[in-house]
Amino acid sequence: MVKGRQGERVRLYVRGTILGYKRSKLNQYPNTSLVQIEGVNTKEEVAWYAGKRLAYIYKAKVKKNGTHYRCLWGKVTRPHGNNGIVRSKFTSNLPPKSMGSRIRVFMYPRFSTHHRFTLLHHLLIQSAAFLPPRPPNRTVTPPHFYIRTTGYSTTTNQTVSRQPTIAHLSTTAPHLTHQSDHQFIRTKPPLPDTARSTTPSSDHTLCHGFSRSLLIHTICVT
Repeated sequence: MVKGRQGERVRLYVRGTILGYKRSKLNQYPNTSLVQIEGVNTKEEVAWYAGKRLAYIYKAKVKKNGTHYRCLWGKVTRPHGNNGIVRSKFTSNLPPKSMGSRIRVFMYPRFSTHHRFTLLHHLLIQSAAFLPPRPPNRTVTPPHFYIRTTGYSTTTNQTVSRQPTIAHLSTTAPHLTHQSDHQFIRTKPPLPDTARSTTPSSDHTLCHGFSRSLLIHTICVT
């Protein structure tokens, strides 16, 4: 038994007619098409359709994905004149044979209200607030040695402590400064043991997310 329809009918789109390309006295703009929406006759009524999606469905000769029909998607950009005609742009320019054809103007919102999408550059701006500031007008030269969290290797196979802590590095290697989350670079020659102070050097900065008890696994000398 087929379940009957419940509730009132919902109209998903209204019909429209493609009038042609936008034209001036001397030029033609094929990237902008003019559409007359059915039942819209004034400029004020066009305001509700601003940004709505358009679908131009046509039949092609070559079968693709099991069908001969194709669909070009577009959107209403702005009104054109005062008699209800709108300007529209599509993913690709409409062919000349589309003039006078029917088009569907969808009435549901152009953005999904159930799924919220965030632009990538907004995420990058938000994540940049958690990164350490970059020194202005400073060129980074190739570092003499690195401290990484991936492994330990030296050119002379020297034996060094396997798990030095950041607190230990602040006193034994105060000439290191932070470059990235897992990398420190040498900025000045190491001081003699007699010239080192008990307080950590100002050139040694910690990354945001590092703690004093974090163990760095390796020191890599280049």
